[in-house]
Amino acid sequence: MLAWLKKIITSVVLVSLSCLSFAEPPVQSGNVYRGEDVVASIWIDWDAGLMLVFDDVVASCSGDPEFEFATVPFMYVLVKGDAPPNEGRIIDRFRGDVMASVWPIFPFNCNIFLTQLPIAQGIVTISGNDNDLFADLNPGNNVNVVKYRAHGFLYTPEGERVRLLWKWNAMWDGDDFSTFTSTTRIKLN
Repeated sequence: MLAWLKKIITSVVLVSLSCLSFAEPPVQSGNVYRGEDVVASIWIDWDAGLMLVFDDVVASCSGDPEFEFATVPFMYVLVKGDAPPNEGRIIDRFRGDVMASVWPIFPFNCNIFLTQLPIAQGIVTISGNDNDLFADLNPGNNVNVVKYRAHGFLYTPEGERVRLLWKWNAMWDGDDFSTFTSTTRIKLN
């Protein structure tokens, strides 16, 4: 009888733990806040002569009434103090899958997006980390570093599979935006 009771208790505990491990995290928990954020953006690598567009720019430009900007999950972590501008520091992290297309560089023009084909397009994983989201609001902060990345396979109009590697790094002194530097790299293999 005792062995049977142990099996039941063990089963209940295991089921409970598995439910906890697959449950969605709370939106806010102490110093952590989670949500969804739009990632539609354009990035240019002047050295490579390439422009990377996140989200379905063709659907956006066509005026499709069903179009909605893609979002990815993000997490803000309040590291110290109160939220900015009260001496706090917020770390921003995000990661998710999003539509991406690579184009030759040209000024943003929906007519071009609607009449030309991209060099390659597909779904990629994008991620980012900002070590002090509102660095400019708090005097005396250290250097702020931001890193965004994307990788995945895209497809050319001819159906060839190519690998996208994209990174954007930025750094500046939170008190002096004139020290801002950034690097964008778009690579198709």
